Amino acid sequence: MESDEPQVTINQRFEVFFPEKRPFFIENAGFFRTPIDLFFSRRVADPRFGARLTGKVGRWAIGGLAMDDRVQDTTDPEAGPPLGRSAGVGVIRLRREFGEQNGMGLLVTSRDFAGSSNRVLSLDTRLKLSPNWVFTGQLAHSSTRQFDGKKYSGPAYSAEIEHVGRHLIYSGTYADYSPRFFTELGFIPRVDVRQTDQFVSYRWRPEAGPLLSFGPSSLTLGNWDRKGRLQDWIEEAGFTAEFAGHTELTLTRSESFELFEERGFRKRSTAFSFRTDWLPWLGISAQYRQGTGVNYFPGSGPPFLADSSEGQLKLSLRPGRRLLLEELYTFSGLRSRGPLPEGIFNNHILRSKLNFQFTHRLSLRTIFDYNAVLSNPSLAALERDKRWRADVLMMYFVNPGTALYAGYTDNYANVALNPEDPQVLRRIASPTTSTGRQFFLKLSYLLRY
Repeated sequence: MESDEPQVTINQRFEVFFPEKRPFFIENAGFFRTPIDLFFSRRVADPRFGARLTGKVGRWAIGGLAMDDRVQDTTDPEAGPPLGRSAGVGVIRLRREFGEQNGMGLLVTSRDFAGSSNRVLSLDTRLKLSPNWVFTGQLAHSSTRQFDGKKYSGPAYSAEIEHVGRHLIYSGTYADYSPRFFTELGFIPRVDVRQTDQFVSYRWRPEAGPLLSFGPSSLTLGNWDRKGRLQDWIEEAGFTAEFAGHTELTLTRSESFELFEERGFRKRSTAFSFRTDWLPWLGISAQYRQGTGVNYFPGSGPPFLADSSEGQLKLSLRPGRRLLLEELYTFSGLRSRGPLPEGIFNNHILRSKLNFQFTHRLSLRTIFDYNAVLSNPSLAALERDKRWRADVLMMYFVNPGTALYAGYTDNYANVALNPEDPQVLRRIASPTTSTGRQFFLKLSYLLRY
């Protein structure tokens, strides 16, 4: 019922995570959550029909989901196997609680489409070792059959030990994903890794005054592939001070290494973040990071290291009990290094969001999004893309589970039909061309029995 939160998606080496927004999948989503993200509901792209069962019986938690997921047609012979059919999706979750905040669980996921299949079986556990120490772990195994009948399978493991105290916070994790591990329903951006990281933070807590806590933190990470080759390392040190009024300031310095396309890149960055709700009618959060980053998709030639900067500013205005206005600006950019630096790209993202509560049942929400990618085509394989979107939603709630929704969306982009070939779009200066409008009505009704 709501568009995705703006995120930087250009020049990203791995898939960007967008949280689920659909109410059907959000409700009781915790039943299917495990340390390794093996069920990411957005993998179900266009469900035609489905059913979900969740509940608790004593100390048992049970979840089940079955869906028929429509897959878009394609007439492009280069697009791969023929689509236009439905994918069968199934998820089963069982969890048993025992002792004090301990549990063990089983998760099975399955997806079948056009002769191909993917099955994942996993076991996970959470053990509260003491009032401050908790262990979580998971074992998983996948079996995959491709369209051509070839089969492969592989394991995945994760473990974490965590300590949370008044002054000391520590977590140590280990993750191991086989290059032959694959889950079509999960969110695993990277396999063929053996990664360990350690995080530790210490907080002093003054007895009086506006300063509530302060102290340093440290993060170290190392990642190797199954052949033992170093893929990444990170060394990061930070300092955080927390004040009254939900106010926090953090400074961070990071040094890192990354192996990409058989090239090693040494990176650095300095960052700060700030947030406050000191004033009841105004919330502010700001982040800025500057250093170096990899241009993963250059206009020509191999990837190279460049100067990077990124930042975000968010304002939340609450002038009254019924009105909330949020303004969000995000910036990301790369610039070549050397005596004559050139801009590689700048990405500007702006969101304005308004919520107005007419009554306790009736509310209005409007969202305006603007996204501009200003690129140098000689240095980045990116088009100069400008888009804006308007999203209006009126909601009338009768009771929890029963509601009426009326919505309208409109999308514009800087494209136009090519006069010489109407089948081809060309880029223009401003986003003045409508690329899609939608009006919808939705009724949700809860049956009680």
